[in-house]
Amino acid sequence: MRIVIYQLFLRSFLNKKDETQPNGSFAQNGSGTFFDIDFEFITHLKELKVNVLWITGVIRHASTEYWPNLGIDAASTSIVKGKAGSPYAICDYFDINPYLAQNPEKRIQELKDCIKLLKENGIKTIIDFVPNHVSRIYESKNAPKGFVDFGINDKLNEAFDLKNDFYYLPGQALMLPVEQDSFIEYPAKATGNNCFKANPNPHDWYETVKLNYGWNPYHNQGEIKQTPVWEKMLLILKYWLDIGVDGFRCDMADMIPIEFWYWSLDKVRIDYPDALFIAESYTMDNYADQIGAGFNYLYDKVGVYNTLEGVIKSGYNPDIQKVSEAINFTWGFREQMLRFTENHDEVRLASNLFAGSAESGLAISALAFGTGPEAIMLYAGQELGEKADEETGYSGHDGKSTIYDFAIIKLAQNLVNKTLDSYSLAILEKYKSLMANLTLPIFSLGGFYALGYCNEHLGLILGKTYIWLRYYHKEYILCISNLAESKVEATFYLNEHSLKETGLQIGNYSLVDLLANNQSGELEVIHNENERPYGKTDLQISGFTTSFFILKKLA
Repeated sequence: MRIVIYQLFLRSFLNKKDETQPNGSFAQNGSGTFFDIDFEFITHLKELKVNVLWITGVIRHASTEYWPNLGIDAASTSIVKGKAGSPYAICDYFDINPYLAQNPEKRIQELKDCIKLLKENGIKTIIDFVPNHVSRIYESKNAPKGFVDFGINDKLNEAFDLKNDFYYLPGQALMLPVEQDSFIEYPAKATGNNCFKANPNPHDWYETVKLNYGWNPYHNQGEIKQTPVWEKMLLILKYWLDIGVDGFRCDMADMIPIEFWYWSLDKVRIDYPDALFIAESYTMDNYADQIGAGFNYLYDKVGVYNTLEGVIKSGYNPDIQKVSEAINFTWGFREQMLRFTENHDEVRLASNLFAGSAESGLAISALAFGTGPEAIMLYAGQELGEKADEETGYSGHDGKSTIYDFAIIKLAQNLVNKTLDSYSLAILEKYKSLMANLTLPIFSLGGFYALGYCNEHLGLILGKTYIWLRYYHKEYILCISNLAESKVEATFYLNEHSLKETGLQIGNYSLVDLLANNQSGELEVIHNENERPYGKTDLQISGFTTSFFILKKLA
């Protein structure tokens, strides 16, 4: 079964508040809750073939909200980005954000009920595990009895010590890059993105503190040695698995010593052999080690995603055949890669800062997801053509759906209320069609053959057109992705190796597009005057279109 993950930023995507205002508070703008993951929304997920739901922003993080009846104080505005704050500035690993529950006092039980409902419908639940850094106001108020909180036993006069949980800058006070209110940190702690200065800049993760896994930034040391953080993190992983989550998307996995991953994943799987671990990985050199440590899936960000981004933005790697290079690099562990074309860190596909339209984004997604058996991830709203072009507050107009503000996504409300316009409905139906095809055996189990190398002399191939074959038990799908604005003719060369590898035979084939592009025609596979295999069709592929043509041999 092909893994299909749906990333849900619950706070905003299922927020049913009618009206909001930029920089609004929770009382003004509201939030989605676990109760909003109801049967109708689960049906939506199942129609997209989703079998894993990643609920982003579950574990309690720093915000400007005050919950006196729960003993939760508001954080200083100088260490919170936006009113809601970053879900990656954790302030209690053993707690849930109160605004995600209808009854905040029963928030743990509401999550358990949500997980149970999803599981009954064949969908696993994962949440974020954020091991690299915590909020500057971290305090484990809900920790199990006997848990020694982070920093309690630290030596504050040591910049680095194997018994410390944090890194320190002795004798220096923290100087924040924003207007600093009454918040004081002395001595200053190192900032989460490996900033070992007391004065982080605005682009640093200045609201967070780096955790110590035994890496000494001040000396070239050999072997990484275990620190108290290791045992604490193992307890945190088991805590959430006990609650019922099926696994974790591990934030910034590259920034944690690989020794910790080998140690912790091995121990977790003694009691939870099926626990799912996904690494947010941006370093290809780490892939083999991370898979060896036990990660089920790794982000395919610096490979296929960045290549396609370059093709569209023409900033780097504008040749679409670089997609083949990215695929080839991960070929040996392609079943452990996670393909995506959107997530909370990236610009929305339909945004004018990226592809510019939902149709263009769909074509990019079909190419990214249609070339192999890799796991797939959709970001909530992608299937509706979300552009993220509304003012929400802290995030501004960056083409991303905010993770720092209490906000709404109107397209999601329209989905829930069954008031989607005809355009969004059409995009949704096309995504359903795409996902239905991508989970067929020919895409999840079948072979892949890129035809670009057979056509290096053709300008259209070296431009923004990518052609490949998928094949499985003498079934064939011809895939053509045109990421340029103008039409291209679907005519191309094969070679003897491609015929031998795929089993495709000389002859005539009917072509019917599986992706509801309403195209059909014929493919003639012949030898030309130089006895070279040649594929000739009467089709033209429109700009920013990906088509999956099923081949049926004609008598």
